[in-house]
Order: sequence, then C-alpha cells, then structure tokens
Amino acid sequence: MREVLGDRQPQFTTEELAIVKGSSDFYGMNTYTTNLARAGGDDEFQGNVDYTFTRPDGTQLGTQGLVTENGFAVKDENDMPIEEVVVDTDRVKYFTGTTKNLLAAINEDGVDVRSYFPWSAADGYLTRFGVTYVDYETQKRYPKASANFLIQWFKDNHEQPLAVLPVSAVDHASSNNSETSTKADPSTADMPVLKKDNPPTRSSATKAKKPSLLSRIIDAVFPFCK
Repeated sequence: MREVLGDRQPQFTTEELAIVKGSSDFYGMNTYTTNLARAGGDDEFQGNVDYTFTRPDGTQLGTQGLVTENGFAVKDENDMPIEEVVVDTDRVKYFTGTTKNLLAAINEDGVDVRSYFPWSAADGYLTRFGVTYVDYETQKRYPKASANFLIQWFKDNHEQPLAVLPVSAVDHASSNNSETSTKADPSTADMPVLKKDNPPTRSSATKAKKPSLLSRIIDAVFPFCK
C-alpha cells in the first residue's frame, strides 16, 4: 500500500498513533468479497493484483465467514414522515432473506460463520441504513420494524438468551420516553444454537453464567429495548 500510494498516504502524528493504539477490541475490514490474490495486475484500484475465487486445488473460497456489514437503504426514506419510516417493510423483507440464507449457509453448506453484523444499528446519514430512526435535530431514537425483527431473530437463533426485550409499542408522535412502552418476554427457555444441525439447548443452570458477548453488544446498541 505504501508503495502504491506514495505521497498520497496520510501521515499520523505520534499523538494520533497513541490515541488509536489499543482503542479497539478487534479490526474488521469490509472487503465485500474474498479473493485469492497474487502480484501481476495493472489496475491500481484493484491493488495491482490478479485475483480469483478458486483455490489451486479447484475448490472455491467461502467456508468461513465474519459478516461485518449487511444492510439495506430504503428509497427516499429520509424524506418520509417518521410514522412511515418506522414501518420499514422493505428492510424487514431484506433481512428476512439474508438471515434465511445465512442459516442455510451454516446448516446446508457447512460454512463456519463466526459473526453477523447488520448495518446499521442507527441512522447516520441522509441515506438511512439504520434499523433505528434518528431525529438528527433532537437525537431521539425510534426503533423501526427491522430492529424488532433482528432482535427476535438473534433471540431465536443464538445459543445464549439475550438480555433485551422486544419493543411492543412506541409512541412515534412524541419524544417523551415516558410514553414509550415495552412488553417483557416472560419466557426463560434457552434459545436454539446457531450451529449446524441445531443441537439441543443447554440446561437452565447454564443461563446463570455471564451474558454472551452478543448479548452485551445488543444491550449497547439497542438500549431502547430494555
């Protein structure tokens, strides 16, 4: 990269490096696809490499995956009234299809899926990808139907029960938190394991252990569901 970019590569100060160092638990790069690569190409945009999906033995790539970004932008969503935005049927359909195929990749094709990160937890641009509507002026958050879908999907398909509750009703006409109601899920049953062949759930004794990493992540990005 240094050789290709040369003087165009930004330089970090010692202070900036100190801020960045150790600031993340892990680094996930969105490559959008995975290829085998070798030197020899002449396209700088492609990194001056030749690439292929086929291994030397003829097999194809794609037996392990960390899905670091997967989302959907609804057309003209930024111009819609909030009452319409939060009923994001198109986004729900999109996530229904992608999660169905994610499970098929695990259970039918034997793909070792290590993570799945829907994009994104909240709106952040004029093109809204979030499953949570953000009023950019007040910074109030309102869960969309897709947020409820994904929370339930993780509850149904992850080995640890999640420490979040689905949103049953939200007063989208008011920003007063006291007017936002939730309905607790009384079920204490273990959730199915998101693994091939869907093995039996674990005993109730296991549930007393420390919440899973996924539980804590969803607690952090979906605080309105508590």
